[in-house]
Amino acid sequence: MGTEKSAKRKSPQGETARRGQRIIDPMGAPRKSASAIDVKQAVAKAMEYFKELVPNSMNVALEEVERSGSDWLITLGYNDKFANAFVALRGDGRSYKVITIDAETGAAVSMKIRKP
Repeated sequence: MGTEKSAKRKSPQGETARRGQRIIDPMGAPRKSASAIDVKQAVAKAMEYFKELVPNSMNVALEEVERSGSDWLITLGYNDKFANAFVALRGDGRSYKVITIDAETGAAVSMKIRKP
């Protein structure tokens, strides 16, 4: 094992934490680190990621937002430009994806199908 230097920073109360870790305040409650992204930033990142991977989508809309541990779960609904008649038969023709965004870094972690 090599000698790795890890980025450390001091919190306002003087505790030391590694980058990406939660800081515990003197009362013992976890607080967000300075690098955490808020819900609006998470939604913007999810939209950007989705449009890059699914360029033939139309009518992309935010459906749901949920914080789960250290991730944001962003559900997007959309219509596919190339949807066939079979898709029209099953309902409104909308599809849904859940984009997982890391709440600390803002990086896209995954994209999964969500059944309507």
